[in-house]
Amino acid sequence: MAHYIADPNEAMLPLLMEHVTVALNPRQGLIAGARLIDVLAAEETAAPCWPASTTT
Repeated sequence: MAHYIADPNEAMLPLLMEHVTVALNPRQGLIAGARLIDVLAAEETAAPCWPASTTT
């Protein structure tokens, strides 16, 4: 996760892929049991541009 925080542009493709995946199947994510956006938002060093998802 540190490389995504260091270079947020690098996280855009995985975030887009996860968005499409979750849109098709809300139970699915790219990380087992978690969503990338939530993992990034939970990082202490995350920039404020990482909002937590509003879906559960």
